[in-house]
Amino acid sequence: MKKMELNKVATWEGRIEWIDRPRTGTSKKGKPWSSVDFVLKYTDEQDNERFIMFNVFGNEKVDTVCACKQGTLIRVDWRPDAREYNGRWFGKLEAYGITVVSERELAEKSETELPKEAPIFQRHEEYPDSDLPFR
Repeated sequence: MKKMELNKVATWEGRIEWIDRPRTGTSKKGKPWSSVDFVLKYTDEQDNERFIMFNVFGNEKVDTVCACKQGTLIRVDWRPDAREYNGRWFGKLEAYGITVVSERELAEKSETELPKEAPIFQRHEEYPDSDLPFR
């Protein structure tokens, strides 16, 4: 099956609100595994606080999340996933990339962001009937 442009992964940035206790086990092949759920608090386009819950799988990623405290700013690369078990479907948001964002990086990002609204241009005084905002 050919990959479609629509199936791109998403990146979310926000602060950790809650981290569940890690789950661990051993696979059928005898390899250890670990998994943990966590909640990310972010602000939407209307400046409303929102929450989203992710699941991360793998010892290294679980260690990264568990080393964080409430309020730590992180960037999460994620994709939706669903599995069938005994005739029922279960869905999750799978976090496969976790990056702790420094406060300095956040400040630099906000300084370089473009304004949300475009500036209003004034007509040039010498050409009041022109549609162009410049001379």
